[in-house]
Amino acid sequence: MGDLRVKLSGELVGHLVGPDRRTFDFVTARHATETFRLGNMTLSASVPFDPISTRSRSARRRNFFAELLPEGTALDNLAAESRVSADVTIALLAQFGRDVAGGAAHASPGQLD
Repeated sequence: MGDLRVKLSGELVGHLVGPDRRTFDFVTARHATETFRLGNMTLSASVPFDPISTRSRSARRRNFFAELLPEGTALDNLAAESRVSADVTIALLAQFGRDVAGGAAHASPGQLD
């Protein structure tokens, strides 16, 4: 099972957990709702800071993080370089997230660690 810390302005706001792109999800860190307000949507409207995430919106949360990675051949090349399947979003973000999410990190204060 993958696990990747997600930080906002240097503060841990949650984790990405799960084995592949179809089942991983964002889990809000306990203190994030206190620090940034319950329901804060600074990362994305698709990824609010809620103590309990609703399953009905899990696909939207997965899409937000998966779309930080490139598509097509570029994604296949990253997967081949890291020797994982292109379906293992968390592993790819763990290895390349700082590079591919750099533009998103500058557009919003979210960053993957």
